[in-house]
Order: sequence, then C-alpha cells, then structure tokens
Amino acid sequence: MAAADGLLLRVRPTAGRLTAGALRQLARIAREHGNGAVVLTRRAKVELRGIGDGEAAAAALRAADLAPADPGAEARPDVIVSPATDLDTGADCDIGPVVEALETALPAWPGVRELPAKMALVVDGGGRAHVADSDGDIRFDAVRVGGSIRFRVALAGTRASATPLGYCRAAMLPTVAEGLLATFDVVRRDREDEIWRMRHALAAAGAERFEAAVGDALDADGSEELPAPAMTDGLGAVDGWYGAAFAFGRLDAAALERLAEVAQTQGRGDIRLLPTRRVLVGGAGGQAAAMLREVGAIERADDPRLRLEACSGLGGCTRATTMTRDDALALAAQVPDLLRGEGRCALHVSGCAKSCAYSGAAPVILTGHEGRYDLALNAAPGDEPLWRGLDAAQAGAYVKALEGVLAREGDDTVAALLARLDRDQLRQQVERELTSG
Repeated sequence: MAAADGLLLRVRPTAGRLTAGALRQLARIAREHGNGAVVLTRRAKVELRGIGDGEAAAAALRAADLAPADPGAEARPDVIVSPATDLDTGADCDIGPVVEALETALPAWPGVRELPAKMALVVDGGGRAHVADSDGDIRFDAVRVGGSIRFRVALAGTRASATPLGYCRAAMLPTVAEGLLATFDVVRRDREDEIWRMRHALAAAGAERFEAAVGDALDADGSEELPAPAMTDGLGAVDGWYGAAFAFGRLDAAALERLAEVAQTQGRGDIRLLPTRRVLVGGAGGQAAAMLREVGAIERADDPRLRLEACSGLGGCTRATTMTRDDALALAAQVPDLLRGEGRCALHVSGCAKSCAYSGAAPVILTGHEGRYDLALNAAPGDEPLWRGLDAAQAGAYVKALEGVLAREGDDTVAALLARLDRDQLRQQVERELTSG
C-alpha cells in the first residue's frame, strides 16, 4: 500500500505472538527497507512504514519467516485473537491449538481469495486479555457449556452485539468458519456493490440462512446472553506479563529492539499483541517498566495519550494537510482532565474528512482542511462543526476553554453538557470562557 512517506507493509503475527528474534528481524527490515517507523494496528498487525522497494522488503520478511512463502496465503481473512490465553489464569481455555488449526485451514479454502479485504474472524478465549470488544465478521467466543468448553458462534459484531447462531466444539471451528464464509460468498455473489462485510450479508439473507449452512456442526443453541468479560486494561505488571502501550500505536525500530531485549532477558522470550494496541511481554514483571519507558511506552491506564486517536497526518498521507499526531499530543498536554474518563476516544484529530483513524463519535473532533481544523463536539466524522478554519493554536485555545466551561458548570462530560445546553448556548459559553481567560 502506498502512503505519502513511501510504501507500507503489514505483518500478521500468527496468534498475535512474536518472538524476540522476530522483533529484531522486524527492526532490521524497518531500518534497511523503510524509514524505521512502526505502527501497531487495531487488528494486532505490525505496520512498517516508509518502504522504498516493496518487493525487496516483502522478500526480506519471507526470508525471516515473517510472511508466508506463498504471497497468496495473505489473502485469508484476518484472525484476531486473545493472544495470552496460555499465560492468563482467568482465560476459559488456551486457544493456541484452535487458532493454529484455523490459520492452517483458511488459506486452503478455495474461495478465500475472493473474500473482501476487510473480513475478520475473532477467536476469544476470555480472561484479562480478551478481545470481546473487537468487531468480527465471524466470532468464536470460548464459554463453559454443561461443564465443558464450547465456542459460541456469532456473526457481525462484538461479543455483546454479534448475532449468535449456536455453539460448536473446538475441533469444528475450521469447518464452521469455512461453511459461514462459503455462505457469505454465495449471498454476496450477485450483489458485490452492496455486500462487502458480514453485516450486509446478514441483513440481506438473515441469520437462519447461515445457521442452516453449519447446523450439523452446532450442538447447542447460542441465544442466551454471555457473561460480561473480565475488565482489565492489561497495562503494567500483571500476573503473567508486563503490559505496555504506545501513543497511536506508533513506535520505531529502536522500540522493537528494546521489546526484544526485555522479552529475552526478563520474560519468556516473546510478546503478545492485542488489537487495543497493547503489547504484553510474557513472563516479565515490574522490572521492565524503566527499560520500556525509555522508548515511549505507556504503563498506566489513566494516561491521557491512550484516549487520543489521530491518523498519520501530513507527511504520512497525501490527503492530510495538518500534523495530526503532534497536534493531538500538544492538546493532550493542555487538557489532561478533559481526556480522563471512560471510553476509547476523548479527542480525535483527523487529517481530512475521511477519518481513517476512528469512525466513532468523540467528545472532541478536529478535522483538517487546507492546513486548518474544523472543531466539533460530541460528534462523529462528518457532523457539523461548531467552529471552522482554526489553526492548531486556536483549536487548542478553544478546547482549553471547553475544559474551563466543564469545570465551571460542574458537568463530567461533554455529552452531559450538551444535554443541558443547545449548540448555540455551548458556543457562547466556550467563546465567553475564551475571551475572559
């Protein structure tokens, strides 16, 4: 894939796991073939940026056993997993063997290369490093049914929102996955412009069509509500691993080498990647903190940088006209209180209206246009902004004024403030705060 800073390549670690040796190889390839920048994606991939010669870099990845020897094997859907079930005492089961069987079977399925690029399967073993909030076209969630482990099969969503079909045994996962993908392919065949993810096929054909396709492999109804997953941020020293994150999932070759060093000297020799852009160093404890902080690692769940979303911005994308990540970090330093609280994203800074980094609503969203920002509150991409054409410093002043209004009015969130005030009242309050400050 091409970007403003060169080509980018994405590496899909099997079962979300990378050894210390693999990390060092990735660091070497990032330096020799790219600009050294590395990004952890929302699908637990490792993205190498600034690649000059894509073929040479891909060959280097294959030689290091970091990409399939057959490039066509990459056509399989993404498989998003809870990567630490072998370390996690709270997990329902270790999904390693299940994921290995699935990853082996999918590339051999005849229709795999015809599937849309964004298709994803989720396999969740539960525990503290769960992937309950990952959105999948097909989900397999491990649960205890009648004293034994089964996987609940569900379509198009998170653990809470996906449409359940039933339960299957671990050995049947590849068969069920292929049956559901084949049915999706049939439903989509004559309507490719309208159906490109499972949610569209589900709306068009209904859950019964998919359940009928795999009914022989299901051994129980799956309609009851699953228990809520364990709540954890996975950061810092946790029994089984040391968890770290990086702002925007962005690090570099030096950070990969440091992760390799920590994994080898203080852990089990590997790391695990979560789609929340968390890195879990298996077997490491609190002694890893100082070493990882030196390369920008975040170890506390209340760090405001974890509630920022921003695309690569100017220099990384041809559409962007603003330095999104630098501007987001500067804002986070100005208004840390505004960024604390629940929810994944408190501030979204997008380089253009396409909003690649985050598609949901955010309390504050800045959208770049011709080197300036439009500012909207409690909004999703494309919603009408309250202020237009602000430079980065002006945008920061408006957001700082918003924080002042929240403190004065006694509201905990921007949404609560907007529930009391209409847009014009809020605009007046913020502008009054701006001038009085």
